[in-house]
Amino acid sequence: MKIKDANRILTVIVLVVFLSACQKEVKKLPDHAANETEVTSAKTFVQNYFETMRNDTVYRLPDNISREMRQNITPGTLLEYYHEIITGYGDMQSIQFTEVWGSGKEDAMKILRFKGRFEKMDHPAEIRVHLKEDSIIHGFEIKPWKDNLYQ
Repeated sequence: MKIKDANRILTVIVLVVFLSACQKEVKKLPDHAANETEVTSAKTFVQNYFETMRNDTVYRLPDNISREMRQNITPGTLLEYYHEIITGYGDMQSIQFTEVWGSGKEDAMKILRFKGRFEKMDHPAEIRVHLKEDSIIHGFEIKPWKDNLYQ
């Protein structure tokens, strides 16, 4: 499987699952809509992913990954996605929580947006982590930063 195909598959999985989980329009929420546990969980997931892959180690999905994501993501897919990121963006230098989007419903999925600095980029990239209730990670993706989620 080519790296671009792996990226497309990850994006499709994230979008399909996210769209099926959201009944209402997604909008920017106040920062406090994402509690410290959610932000820390998402940030740790991304940092551990990069650190593990950087060290040529097989990344084991943590316990707080959704069943759907666990069933659809393989170690090979994660490795291919990492190589695509490294090729296009370079290694991740830093990650900073920026904002949260969602429907505002208590049990709805949230999108935590982080600005990530990468060695090949002059500007930040978006690291987007999708969370279900109880800080369960339902997907993540990296793309060029845009101020509005739907630009």
